[in-house]
Amino acid sequence: MFWEMVSLLGEPLMWTGVSLILVGIYFMLRRFRYEKRLLLKGFLKILLPSFLVNILLVLLIKVVYPVPRPCTMDNPFCMSDPSFPSGHTVSITTAVTSAVLGYRRKEIILLYILPFLVAVSRVMLGVHTVADVGAGIIIGIVIPLVLYMRFKEWFRK
Repeated sequence: MFWEMVSLLGEPLMWTGVSLILVGIYFMLRRFRYEKRLLLKGFLKILLPSFLVNILLVLLIKVVYPVPRPCTMDNPFCMSDPSFPSGHTVSITTAVTSAVLGYRRKEIILLYILPFLVAVSRVMLGVHTVADVGAGIIIGIVIPLVLYMRFKEWFRK
């Protein structure tokens, strides 16, 4: 039960919903010019394009390189889609990397515990291998970093 709950933290559909809710909150707060709104803006400017690129990249990899899941037929968490890379791990790592880049505070780096826990949960549930979640973590860190470095001036406005 614990690993199931941890695994939900990386659910791509949940992060899509969270992103939409945060965009709504940002626009509701547009009349205010205080720090929290600016922090949310910085986070969203990194999260939204990174999340979109990562979703498309994961889908492309799963189509081009369809690795079967390592799970057995009696595993209730087993799905029929390809396993590589882990979409859950990509989603949570993208969100955390976007937060780290958007907020630029040292203590926020502790949030990287969450992608690690989601990665472990996916392996413990038997639906991914270590290579699947490792690739997910790499994609979730690299894509936001590349976008941030390439469009740094836009992200800081």
